Formats: sequence, C-alpha cells, structure tokens
Amino acid sequence: MTLLILPVFNEFTGKDIRLFSASNGLPFLLFTLGCAFLFSLIAGLYPAFHLAKMRPIQAFKPSTAPTKSKLSFRQFLVVFQFATCGALIAGAIIVNAQFDFMLTKDLGFTKDQTLLFRTNGEYLNDPQNIATFKKQLLAESGVKTASIASHRIVGDQAYYGSYRFEGIEGINEEMGMGRLHIDEDFIQTYDIPLLAGRALDKNRVADTSAFLINKMALQRLGITNPGNA
Repeated sequence: MTLLILPVFNEFTGKDIRLFSASNGLPFLLFTLGCAFLFSLIAGLYPAFHLAKMRPIQAFKPSTAPTKSKLSFRQFLVVFQFATCGALIAGAIIVNAQFDFMLTKDLGFTKDQTLLFRTNGEYLNDPQNIATFKKQLLAESGVKTASIASHRIVGDQAYYGSYRFEGIEGINEEMGMGRLHIDEDFIQTYDIPLLAGRALDKNRVADTSAFLINKMALQRLGITNPGNA
C-alpha cells in the first residue's frame, strides 16, 4: 500500500521520498519481512501457550469465572488497543491540519509560477553581469519579472549581523537580525504587499544602503505603526 500511495503523496507534497534505493533496497526488504515474521510469531505465542495449558476435557466443561489477574490483563489489552487507536486518529488529525496549514497559510509573498534557482556567486559580484543576466532572463517569452537576491526568501539565513538603533525608546543595545540582499525588482517579483513606505528604486543612489524591514522586525523594535518605521 505504501508503494502505491507514495507517488500520490510525493505529488501532493512536492517531495521525492523513496521507499527503496540502490543502497538500502535489499536490507530494508529483509528487515521488513523479518519484522512481519517476528510480530506474527509473537501474536501467535499467547493463544498457543494458553491452549497448550488446557486439557481437552476442559473444552467441554462450563467455563468458570476468570481470575482477577486474567481479567486485569484482558482489560489492559483492551485499553491499550483503544489508546493506540485514539493516538493514531489524533495523529492523523494533526498531520491533516499541518498539511492544510502548509497549503492555505498566507506566506506574505506569491510563490506560484515562480522559479527559483542558484547562480554563480562570483559571476554576480559584478553589477554589470547582474544587469546582463536579468536582461537575458526578461527576453524569454515566459518570464514576466526577474530579481536577483543573495539567498532564498525563506529557509536559510546566510547573512546575520548586529544593528544599533537610535531614537527608538526602549532599544538601547545592539540587536541581531538576519538580512537578505535584494535588487529593486524583488518586491514586484514576489508580489510582496508593503505596509508602509515604498520598494527600492535603482534611480535613487541612497537606496543602495536602504533597508526594508518585515513585521517581525517591527515587533522586536516595538513599533506599532508601520508608517513610523
């Protein structure tokens, strides 16, 4: 069943999970068969030992009331089975909620129809190369916008530094924050809504050292009105 469902699961989640590979195919299969044999053996031991203790004549006699220890053991098995079933149901509900969160959560940017790929960092150190590279991308008929950034918008945090802020009440010490180096088309490419201010402008020299901060930075700085940032 796992082999049949796994392709559908990978397509749904965008992953490439494989049950078998060239390195672990045979060992994993032998391990699975061994576990199946072991569990089958253990499952059959209890009734086998129980029946072995009984004499054939007892099968035709009226059953006597079970002892307290046997009743307790049976109750334990029933409770254990119901508890296991409840845990599996709860786990399924949680996993379903997580997938629903992943598919419907507003990330704050548009990821649909967006292609992200790594480039040669040394090549892009030259601003002239960046302009040429973007021009070639935009010349493609299927490309609507393009942007260059130092790393991904989510996930890794390649740049992290300490910053000192002046004129903000309650902020007296340096504060560590991660940063993402972007170009003037980043906001448009990812369709990021701005709470206040404007996007970077390549025609303004001062924007080469300007910062755009997100809502988390606003919260850490204690700024309630985005316009005051």
